[in-house]
Amino acid sequence: MKAEKLKEQIKIQLDHLPEEILKEAYDFLLFIEQKHKKETEPLKKFGLDLEAFEFWNDENETDYSIEDTK
Repeated sequence: MKAEKLKEQIKIQLDHLPEEILKEAYDFLLFIEQKHKKETEPLKKFGLDLEAFEFWNDENETDYSIEDTK
């Protein structure tokens, strides 16, 4: 699912929640954000930020093709 579509669906759901549940949802979002930071921080210390390897996912970035292995 695309990020924009997911954000839109989350906003729709949030619009229907009572205030006390909104506060809980907000706390949960902060928890998830903090958890993600703790999980990725050790990688960043060693220059292994996950974004640094995104080029592997780009088919145009490969230097070799399958044909090169034959």
